[in-house]
Amino acid sequence: MADQTTQSTRINQKGLDMDYNRSLMKQIEDLMLENESLKCENRKLRADNCYLRNRVKYLEDSIDTKIAAAVECNILPLRERISELETQIVQKDEEVLRLKAIINKDSSNSSKPPGSDGFKQIPNNREKSEKKCGGQPGHTPSKGTIEGFITTFASSIDDDIAAIKETLLNGLVMNTDDTPMRCAETSCQPDRRDEYKKDGTGTLKTAEKSTFGVNIRTYSNGKSTYYTVNPGKGDDGILRDNLLPGFFGITGHDHDKKYYKYSIWNATCCEHLLRDLKGLRDLYNCQWAESFRSFLKEMNAHKKRDQSFGINKCEESLLKSYSERYDTLVRDGEIVLAGFEPGTFGYDELRKMVARLRDYNAPFTNNLAERDLRPCKTRQKISGCFRTWRGISDFVKIMSVISTWKKQEADLFAKIKERFIEPHSTLIITSGQ
Repeated sequence: MADQTTQSTRINQKGLDMDYNRSLMKQIEDLMLENESLKCENRKLRADNCYLRNRVKYLEDSIDTKIAAAVECNILPLRERISELETQIVQKDEEVLRLKAIINKDSSNSSKPPGSDGFKQIPNNREKSEKKCGGQPGHTPSKGTIEGFITTFASSIDDDIAAIKETLLNGLVMNTDDTPMRCAETSCQPDRRDEYKKDGTGTLKTAEKSTFGVNIRTYSNGKSTYYTVNPGKGDDGILRDNLLPGFFGITGHDHDKKYYKYSIWNATCCEHLLRDLKGLRDLYNCQWAESFRSFLKEMNAHKKRDQSFGINKCEESLLKSYSERYDTLVRDGEIVLAGFEPGTFGYDELRKMVARLRDYNAPFTNNLAERDLRPCKTRQKISGCFRTWRGISDFVKIMSVISTWKKQEADLFAKIKERFIEPHSTLIITSGQ
């Protein structure tokens, strides 16, 4: 009985175990199915996630592109406007520089005459000399006289004028310059050397309620001065004066183009050049100009030092060095010139630069001729103008001998008195420069 009970119990236990196993298998299968379902869902979610990431990236790129395009579209006109304004600023800066250069030009940094300075205070560019202040030896105040004396004196000095011209033609150097004057009469035939006929009439025209512009020119060296007057300052006057065409020495002038036709050797006034260089330095901030200016002053100082020791020629090795430095400066100047806009003030000023040191007889400046013209300008300031062509013609003749006598340190009063006592006595001209 007990065995049956035990057997029954075992059977029941075995059935329970089988039921448990089936239930466990069922749970495992369900879990496996659920796991498979979760895997499928996970794969789907991953795919969705990947799609969304790609979509987000696409949208981000698209938004950045659209934003960049929108910004570029809106900023492009601003950039164009900024570029336009920058161009205008550069143009205005150049215009301001040009106008400043015009305003700041004066007799100290350009070839403008001192009379154009107005009330502007101009610094003194002259270097201090060893001469004492006041009148120099030979400085004599001018003497006024009446028209009859002027005519008589002018007619008595024709031989003296011829001697002065001969001295100038035989000299090594001739400085020349001219200045405008005013006269109530002028010549109708500029190519004629004699406006007056024997009966006193002439080929002249008279201004009505006005004056004509005429031109006084000086030809001079250290010992002689010859003044002429012409209706204009062109070649007709030079040919009419009949002096430069026969001169074969060095002609000193202010870089007036017409003079280059009449002389092989030309000495351009370096004082004008120094002022132009000073203007380039001060008005255009051109440092090359200061280098060239210092170079010119150095050469002139060396020339003066040599001449003080009686040396009349530059040493060959030093001259070669100066020539090489000059060539280098000219090349540097061409580079600087390339930085200027053609046609601008700085460009035109820079093109004028020239220099030389080969002949000590060549004057560094044309100050001699300019000083010789000052009495003419003083005369006009006092009188305003000349009333007749004969008056201005007599004036230049008389001033020629007066200036020559002063250069020779002659007694002016005695010389003038001599001409009235002996109207045709010939002036003795000492050897010129």
